[in-house]
Amino acid sequence: MVEPISKSGPKTAAGKKRSAQNAIKSGLYTAQLIAGESLEAYAAVRSSLIEDFEAHDALGLSAVEELAITAVRKNRIFAAERHYMAGIMQTEDARKALGQKLFGAVSYARGIPWWYLDLEMCRDKRNALKILTALNQIKKMRALELQQDDQVIAQTYPEAYELIGLYRQSSSETFWRILIRVTQKQHISTCLDAIDAKVRDDYHAYVDWAENATRYLAAAKLVYAEFQMQLMAKPEMIKLMNSLNRQTEHALSVLHARDKLLGGANEALTVAASDECHQSTVVVMQSADKEAEDESPTNQTADESVETKVVTSMAQVVPTAPSNEAGVAGSSAANVADNPSVELAHEGAQKSTSSSDAKANPSKPSKPSTKGAKLNQLE
Repeated sequence: MVEPISKSGPKTAAGKKRSAQNAIKSGLYTAQLIAGESLEAYAAVRSSLIEDFEAHDALGLSAVEELAITAVRKNRIFAAERHYMAGIMQTEDARKALGQKLFGAVSYARGIPWWYLDLEMCRDKRNALKILTALNQIKKMRALELQQDDQVIAQTYPEAYELIGLYRQSSSETFWRILIRVTQKQHISTCLDAIDAKVRDDYHAYVDWAENATRYLAAAKLVYAEFQMQLMAKPEMIKLMNSLNRQTEHALSVLHARDKLLGGANEALTVAASDECHQSTVVVMQSADKEAEDESPTNQTADESVETKVVTSMAQVVPTAPSNEAGVAGSSAANVADNPSVELAHEGAQKSTSSSDAKANPSKPSKPSTKGAKLNQLE
């Protein structure tokens, strides 16, 4: 009987989730978060994009999701590029390229330390700057030619004191004792000159880099840029970057079209709301007139009552006015014949209209006629 083969794979959901990513190498073509990427950072990017684009609807959220995952994938490419470049800058090809740029020949590459290729301020570079500062302090001591005690030297020239301390054999050995033993000199000036030469010989690479730091760092950056261009010029990298750029443009175009649609809808709503507000204002004005008419005191004069009736009757007649003057005249004559109160109101309205026209267009005073006076004189 054949025994069944037992599977040794993961049994739990977490183990299966981890094993599902075993085939992922760099994750450049993966459209989801991979191991090592923070879910909180992705959520923060997504939330900021939602707030920036005010995308709280389904269309806006889908476009924002596409933007967020595209940004994560681009950052993944940049991280992979940095990792690749950090490794390639520690290869023999990079050192040969730096030797070619610094000294004009590839044969000088073997004498170049690896930390020359580092673009960051590493520990060796900091030590090189300290050694150069110590040598400058030794020159100042050489100019003074004063044999000071260790406490004063440690406070005044700390880098030089620390550098000479590297040659100390016992803790009780003083600064000047170390110089005398190392240089085999007795005078201050000759002793300091000898220690300067010895330090430059022992730490030649450090002193050389510190004195030419700007030039060496610029050459290393140039080598880095050349290898970076070679990496980004590969067809697969160009295809990947173009694909991500197209996804970004698609998401932005969707958000732009969404903003236009929402803007048109908001404009239509604004016009409709303004029309409704205009109609409601007219209705309120009519109701206010009616309330003022209803709440008017009973002890008003006859003219005021006539004017009020005229205004009310005009407000009722104007919306339903016929298109020709004959219809208006006929309707008004019929109203006067049927109701005597309307006749009084009509007469009051004519009086008020004539008085207002007289106020608006006052007539010029007539000149006295001189023709009759002349005829009387002739008689």
